[in-house]
Amino acid sequence: MAVVASLDTRKLIPVYSTVRRLLTGVILLLTSFYLSLFTHFSLANPVPERPKAKKEPLPMPAFEQCRVPGVAPVLPDRWQSGVLLMHYEEGTLVAGKVVQDTELGVQRFTLTGIEKGSGDYLLAPDGKLYQLSGGLSVPNQCRYLKQTDLKLNASDFLNTDQGICVGEADVLGQSQNWWKTKGAGGEFQTNWYWLNDSKTDKQNLFRAMFTNETPEMGILGMFTFDYFPGFKEVSETDLESLLKVCEQSGNKPEQPDFDHTTPSSLLAANSLSERDRNALLTESVPGLSMPNGPLPELPKVLETTALMVSVNRCYWPFPTRVNYDWDEQAQNADYEQISWQNPKEEPGCENIDTFQNQIALLLGNRRDSHQQTGYVLNKDASGESCYHVLPGLQAFDWPEKGECQITATLQPGSVLNPSQEEVKILFCPITYPGDNTPKVFWTWYGVSGRPVVFMQSHSSTEGTGLNLADYFDWVPGKKSEDESAYKVPAVCEGQPKEDVPDYCHKCHTPYVHELKEYRHKNPQYYFQSDKSGQ
Repeated sequence: MAVVASLDTRKLIPVYSTVRRLLTGVILLLTSFYLSLFTHFSLANPVPERPKAKKEPLPMPAFEQCRVPGVAPVLPDRWQSGVLLMHYEEGTLVAGKVVQDTELGVQRFTLTGIEKGSGDYLLAPDGKLYQLSGGLSVPNQCRYLKQTDLKLNASDFLNTDQGICVGEADVLGQSQNWWKTKGAGGEFQTNWYWLNDSKTDKQNLFRAMFTNETPEMGILGMFTFDYFPGFKEVSETDLESLLKVCEQSGNKPEQPDFDHTTPSSLLAANSLSERDRNALLTESVPGLSMPNGPLPELPKVLETTALMVSVNRCYWPFPTRVNYDWDEQAQNADYEQISWQNPKEEPGCENIDTFQNQIALLLGNRRDSHQQTGYVLNKDASGESCYHVLPGLQAFDWPEKGECQITATLQPGSVLNPSQEEVKILFCPITYPGDNTPKVFWTWYGVSGRPVVFMQSHSSTEGTGLNLADYFDWVPGKKSEDESAYKVPAVCEGQPKEDVPDYCHKCHTPYVHELKEYRHKNPQYYFQSDKSGQ
């Protein structure tokens, strides 16, 4: 220890420095040598790049056969439910509560707008419509408004109204039986009902979609798209006592011209106090809140899957995969026919178009000869057929171009929004001048741009008659790896173009202000005049 302590280390510093410089030089020399060898052999024998893993397409949504397809469920004779109602034409979203005694033939519907307006009504067995007032829980006044054609279907209406269970699949995270019945307004019109997948003979109604006004469903049939959060059977109601009170109000209608078919009229009564209106809004549709924020920003590239529903009774839902690519200026939607259903076996559907797969191809400003137009390609065992009947690519910002409005917001984790993000309910008017049947879109998006559901009112049964999409998986930014996805098939070449209404071009290319010049430059596409008269 003494020797070490007495060593003068300052004399060793020059030695250490010299050795360190020598070692550093050797290391640099060796490093340069090995790098040159590596570079030489790498260039002479390059290591092949690993092939990029192919991204598989999203799987089609599951759609299973009904467990007991020939047995229709029966709704409870007495039930109550919150309701969220979307109208055929007006953009006022309506919430509220419905109490029904089907055996008695009475329905009470208490309604509120999201921001304002309310109405409390009683439908009697003979179709008389009464207005209630005096309180949400125990109304004490009743006025006879008018005679209507409204009535209530029997609890087993799915058995008596040509009901068919077409399959089982999720809706908003809940397993549902998908039923269709004959709809109003035409031979092929269809109404749709979704009932909770229950093992019992009685099931709860979750959603309904009507192609046209359906008086047999009471006030519910005056709206095109209805949700029933909290539907449940009840052992008793106060409807019989309310009916007795109303029957004493006289036989002379006070408002024979009252319009019971529109939200603007039904909510104008302002039957409820503001306190009762807010309580009804909170309790009837949990998670529903005022509209807020901007329109959702939708992705420019994505892949998503959906179950597409038709108002044409010949068709069942189509599992669908959609690839949208604004960079490529194209969209490919691939519809699959359910394997166990043959449309031609439906009564009256013998002449309907059938296919195993249908491709809807929408094209924007492409570099090839196919510009701003769209095709429908049908594929089956016998071959392919093509129809030049679609508009061009839909804009990624179509809600803004389509003048959509946010009508309400659904908070995350609620019965109608089981996701982890807010969902906005959009209303989009799509009627064009001269159209005798106004149409609208009701569409729901997460704030991330995730599609939830899309629905069009007053849809035509022509073609496949698609008017509803329930979305499942989605991957924003995912491009199709199918090199033929956006190529026009040879069978489509030279097909004459059927013009589409101008209102389509609010959101699809060519846009409305481009139509005149586009049609002048592409006369080969058109064999009939513009349907809108503009």
